[in-house]
Amino acid sequence: MNQFVVTQYDALEVASVFLNAPTVLGAELVGSVARKGSGNDLDLVLIVDAYRYASFVQAMNLDYAEDATESEEDEYYTGFKAARRNAALSIVALSPVLNAWLECATRKFSVDLFLMPEGWKEHVDEVQKHLPHRDPEFVRHIAADAVALRRSTFGGLVRAAR
Repeated sequence: MNQFVVTQYDALEVASVFLNAPTVLGAELVGSVARKGSGNDLDLVLIVDAYRYASFVQAMNLDYAEDATESEEDEYYTGFKAARRNAALSIVALSPVLNAWLECATRKFSVDLFLMPEGWKEHVDEVQKHLPHRDPEFVRHIAADAVALRRSTFGGLVRAAR
């Protein structure tokens, strides 16, 4: 099976969807696409208000099972990634048009979404405590990679740009 390579262009297309949503204050590219310019999947941080961030934290802590065994870890985190994406999409509440745009833009690759509050990179230890992850330094690692994407208007539509 050929693995689709996700590029920075793909990342900008997906981020553009979210930057058109009134509930998203900003978007940051993290992970391999931020570090190397391409990767097997796309990792995005969406900046949201405190209420939406708290809703995301609550949803993630409800889905997190502390008692997962070592052998179940890979399967568990694959499911947890889907739960994180579903929770983020539910909280961001894309319009039907934006949701269709997202489905078209991501039909060939996986997207992992994280909702973060404004200023999250200045509070990585606090954010790490809120969001369960098998890597105790996860938030610090993604903060180091994070590339803020800016809004650019083209033909009345907001587009993501570096």
